[in-house]
Amino acid sequence: MHIRFLLKILTIGLLFLLLGWPLSMINGLISERTHFRTEVRTDIAQSWTGEQALIGPLLVVPYQVISQHQVWDEHLKSYRTEPLILRKNLFILPDRIEIQARVQTEERRRGLYAVPVYTSELDLNGRFTTAALGELAKEGNKEIKFEPAFVSLLISDLRGIVEQPRWQWQGKEIEFLSGSRAFAQLAGMHAVVGDLDPQTTQSFDFSTKINLRGMEQIRFSPVGKHVAWAYCHVPNGSTEDRLDVINAQIERFAPGFRDCILATHTMNCAEMESYNANYIGGDVVGGVTDLTQLFTRPVGLFNPYETPNPNIYICSASTPPGGGVHGMCGYWAAEAVLKKMKNW
Repeated sequence: MHIRFLLKILTIGLLFLLLGWPLSMINGLISERTHFRTEVRTDIAQSWTGEQALIGPLLVVPYQVISQHQVWDEHLKSYRTEPLILRKNLFILPDRIEIQARVQTEERRRGLYAVPVYTSELDLNGRFTTAALGELAKEGNKEIKFEPAFVSLLISDLRGIVEQPRWQWQGKEIEFLSGSRAFAQLAGMHAVVGDLDPQTTQSFDFSTKINLRGMEQIRFSPVGKHVAWAYCHVPNGSTEDRLDVINAQIERFAPGFRDCILATHTMNCAEMESYNANYIGGDVVGGVTDLTQLFTRPVGLFNPYETPNPNIYICSASTPPGGGVHGMCGYWAAEAVLKKMKNW
């Protein structure tokens, strides 16, 4: 009896060794190819450009706030009045902005690896209104001196600009200058539009065309707008649209919320499962989480946060302790990463 049990243990151990050897070779190959792909991506980004993000435009009005303050004069043994000047910027967001993009893609290859790159033609147009400038000028408890305004447009990699863009402003064509100017630490460009009248509210139509190269993706972030995401609990597989219920609940605590909504997009449970087959019945935590699933998601490993790629860890609701415990999956995944780093 003891010999049979020992033979079973030895057989299981041998199977682990036989299976572990090819798995370690596969993990090594994955790690090596991931490293090579990262090198290829970096090389192509240096010779072409990297991923692009376009933020703005912003109408920026620099101004000075001038006040008087008392300074003690040691020689006169009395206070004297000196001007105190604070430099600030007024940021005006566009009332309306439209972006149209025409993108041509191609692949840049290095050996086995291909990285998508693109050349895009971007048409931006919209309108600024200077009501905020008038409100600032009406503040009577301070002296304000306005300086020439400029438009700031943030672009993550300026090397991608194919030709010098120009800013169309009230029938005038203004050349962009390098640097966002409003944000010293961020890449971009700006165009000086001149003095604005703070006594009257004006509307300014604008447009520009930008030919921009990039790699893999391009992102647009019109400032002054925000995206909100919410969900609610419904029966498994439900096709009911609960948008009005969610909006009504938010409206209770934030009156006027509905008036701020520009667009909405909803997905019911059936649509969620169609979008991702892991969302069984529309369940965003990947189906039932029973006692077995609690410790064996996504697979029954001693460290369920690891993947065959040593540089990638999982920290979603598909790992212990599952969904609904906000942040604990990420916490334990981070602990696993730190533990591995200590052994390096």
